[in-house]
Amino acid sequence: MGIDSQRWPLKTKQIVQPTSSTSAQSWQAAPALAVVILHFGLFGCLSGVNGVLWAELLAVLQVGEGPFGTAQLTSTLVATMILLRYAALSTWFGPKHLTIIGLVLAAVAMLILTTITTLWGFVASLALLGAGTSLLDGAMNQTAIDWEHATRRPVMNFIHACFSGGAVLGSLSAGAGLGAGWSYGQVLVTVALIYGISAALTLTVRFPPVTTPATTAEPGAWRPIVRNPTLRALMLICGLSIIVESVIFLWAVIYVRTELAAPVVLGSVAFAVFNGAMFVGRLLNGPIVARRGAGTSLLLSGAGLILGTGILIATNNVTIAIGALMLLGLAIAGIFPTVVAAAGSVLPGQSGALTGALMTLAYLCFMLAPPVIGWLAEWSSLRIAFIVVGLCGVGTVWNARRLPK
Repeated sequence: MGIDSQRWPLKTKQIVQPTSSTSAQSWQAAPALAVVILHFGLFGCLSGVNGVLWAELLAVLQVGEGPFGTAQLTSTLVATMILLRYAALSTWFGPKHLTIIGLVLAAVAMLILTTITTLWGFVASLALLGAGTSLLDGAMNQTAIDWEHATRRPVMNFIHACFSGGAVLGSLSAGAGLGAGWSYGQVLVTVALIYGISAALTLTVRFPPVTTPATTAEPGAWRPIVRNPTLRALMLICGLSIIVESVIFLWAVIYVRTELAAPVVLGSVAFAVFNGAMFVGRLLNGPIVARRGAGTSLLLSGAGLILGTGILIATNNVTIAIGALMLLGLAIAGIFPTVVAAAGSVLPGQSGALTGALMTLAYLCFMLAPPVIGWLAEWSSLRIAFIVVGLCGVGTVWNARRLPK
């Protein structure tokens, strides 16, 4: 992936122990990769569906952007609390069981979400959804790291592209369903059914072996991560990228429909274009990282975020705004998989601790971004609030320049 771990040394003594009953001889790479791809695709599908349905739920709940954004804190707060203990959970249960639990909890949350009529009901369903998606998100990323380590084959950008492909499918399907007269509840029931089937399918697949230091589940397991300057820079870039993704996933369709007065179909198209650009961007990012390194990829991403934000907030034309979202999708696409792969190379053999640290940071950013943007929009406008995306691009460029060459 273009990262030389010998040039980014981490001087820590590790005692490596297998924490999964799955041995290297009892699993097969192809089925394991297929199920990870499925999970990333389904997670993206849910994100795409929600990106379209949030505008419908905002109308159903009849609340402003501020309270709606604040309600999103529930999901990310629960997710963050879980991910703070992810390393220990991974050691106790293993990524396969955490994946299944996450899929089931998310499916149940979607079913509950179809019945809500009040803001408090919305908050309760988001709490359960946050528990399910955090376990699924952490487990599938850990499994991807373990798969790369076991096979020595880089697939991080490809499987994250599958997330974006799933988001495209989810957003277009949700838009088509609403356009055909489906209620948002019918859309969510369909996705919940697919999640349940995926959980059953996952039971039949053996996951790659997990090797994690014995200290991973202890309270001090994160110290080697936060003390390493390269990992600190990567984590800051990761956090900024998640802020951008959370802003666009929650507010992009609302922005297009409220600021630009676009119809619901164009809102779903805009979101699909953004996710389609992420899909293409992740496929293109792999060769860029391999040939030019992680630093170059991240610098390009930061510059793209700055330019895309400038175009988006400067125009009142829907077509140009959709083009700006496409540029933002291309720019944000490679950041998270590049950071995950780079961090895994800096600190090999600690997939559980790394996943816990990165995903906790990610969900903290998910927790902060929606209410900040919501209240900025409440006090000014959503257009002004989107300046935050450009500022994240500036931060990405700044931190990428600090990475080792």
